[in-house]
Amino acid sequence: LRQWDTGDTRELCREHAWVAEVHAFVQGWSPAALEVMRGQPPSSYAEHVAQLRAWARRLQDVPPAVVTRNRLFLVDSPLLACITAELQALALHEASLRSKVLITELSTVLKLYRSVGSDILTVAKCSHKLQQYQGQMGELQERVEYVRSLNDVIRHCFRPLAPDEESQENALLDMWEAFVFQQQEASDFITLRRLSIMDELEESLQRARRELHDLLAAATTGRFRDPASNARAAEQDLRGLLLCFQATAARLDELCHSQKTLTGTAVPPRRARAPQPCGTRQTLGCASPPGSRGLPRHGGQGSQTSVCPPPQGTAWTRLSWPRART
Repeated sequence: LRQWDTGDTRELCREHAWVAEVHAFVQGWSPAALEVMRGQPPSSYAEHVAQLRAWARRLQDVPPAVVTRNRLFLVDSPLLACITAELQALALHEASLRSKVLITELSTVLKLYRSVGSDILTVAKCSHKLQQYQGQMGELQERVEYVRSLNDVIRHCFRPLAPDEESQENALLDMWEAFVFQQQEASDFITLRRLSIMDELEESLQRARRELHDLLAAATTGRFRDPASNARAAEQDLRGLLLCFQATAARLDELCHSQKTLTGTAVPPRRARAPQPCGTRQTLGCASPPGSRGLPRHGGQGSQTSVCPPPQGTAWTRLSWPRART
């Protein structure tokens, strides 16, 4: 009996040797093993699912229990179904997350490209983005294709996409097509109008410099140099001039940065010194002692500022440049 029992057990083990592979896979499965699947090619999901389902089909033909002398052999497959469900959840999550990230990124740049003709600063920003994304088009294409392939695996291996999942996939594909088209449009716009763009940029730089010098002249002449003038009123007016000076200086910095972006070189802004209130008392949050040449600190308790309107001719309208000169 002992020999018969041993032989029966050996024969059973030979016939079901493949179960050892299933057992090793199931025992080795864990959240860490699932995490390893994140970012893997979509074909890897399909291969795992196909293998799991093939094992499950074979296990259905195995008796749930085989009894020999003093032995019990039990095999069943609920764990395989659980692993398949985890792979499905991961694939759905990855497809959704990657779609949202791509749509957000592409829509932001697409909005910028569509406003390329609004002003000279936007032209420079578009030029910078074109340089950045022209070297990344291959990578972006791969990211879009990855999401589409992952959705195909979900359709073929798990279930049809839900309506919201279909809508998200279509939104991504439409966004990608619009991005590719608008990138070419923005590139053509800047290339064909390059001379007009550079002329407009130079005019804007000169205009900003003139505005700075005009503000400086306004702050250092007239009643601001009259000792008999009202010191408090003069200080408040100087604060308004200072705000305008700082805004114009910031715009000049942006124009210089735009020039560097478009040409690769930049001319120093040659900024004039900011107007400084002299001989004013330490009021309205001013930290400078009487007679000092330090700038007043804006925002102190009780401070009042006058906001000067932007100089005439500085409001941007949509550019209608002619074609590039030859």
